[in-house]
Amino acid sequence: MSRELSPSRFGTQPRRRPNSIVLLVGFQLAGLCEYLLGSAFPGSLVSEGSYGTSCHDQAVLPGFTVYIAALIGVFGVLGYVRDTFRGNSFPHRITWFLWGLIPLVTLVVQLRAHVGVQAVMTFSYFVTPMAVLVVSFVARRGSWAITAFDWACGGVCLTAIAVYAATLRGDLAIGLLLTAEFFAALPTVRKSWKAPETETWTVFFAGFVSSVLTLLTVTHWTFPTYALSSWITLQSATEVALVRGRLGPRLSRVSTARTQR
Repeated sequence: MSRELSPSRFGTQPRRRPNSIVLLVGFQLAGLCEYLLGSAFPGSLVSEGSYGTSCHDQAVLPGFTVYIAALIGVFGVLGYVRDTFRGNSFPHRITWFLWGLIPLVTLVVQLRAHVGVQAVMTFSYFVTPMAVLVVSFVARRGSWAITAFDWACGGVCLTAIAVYAATLRGDLAIGLLLTAEFFAALPTVRKSWKAPETETWTVFFAGFVSSVLTLLTVTHWTFPTYALSSWITLQSATEVALVRGRLGPRLSRVSTARTQR
């Protein structure tokens, strides 16, 4: 039987002010709002038209770079799989399931919009999280304990996907899926804040690099083409900062020290 691990397994965290994590979540939410505004107001500064004519006609990197980006993502996940088998990483099953489901739905939207080679990266976004999810059961090392907050985030995420299925409008659908991505990531962001030692930062760094490479292959900056990769770039950078930089424990110690003065 697999063990359900809770935050208490890794020691009691010192009391901390909620302001820092609220700001961190707000940073991600601001990025999400930018993409949604770009979809709703095509003539605005955050829309696809703001990149100028030259950005629509020529990519920085050739299209085959997407395949290299996909391989980088796969190698990053292999490290996470290894750490899961060793009992060093404890994937949050709700997040990783939704991280696999959302790209699958996004892939359908992209194929309908004929986005081109960038769809390869979206397919890898689907395969790699599902591999982590399967390994979390096969390894029998357990997973992070699921709370009511996690179920609530999953419910909002699935609701956004259901609304997408009802609308089937390209840009609106991508906006809804980005909303779903935001709520899917929250359980793992919360976990990485509390116990960064239960995650492997290299998987998120690989996701960051592969997403940036994918963006550099874009020739036509339409919302379905760049939205998911841009969001994953922001999301991966946040996770690297939390896990590698151990922002949660560090800011908690600073907060505790100030309180004790």
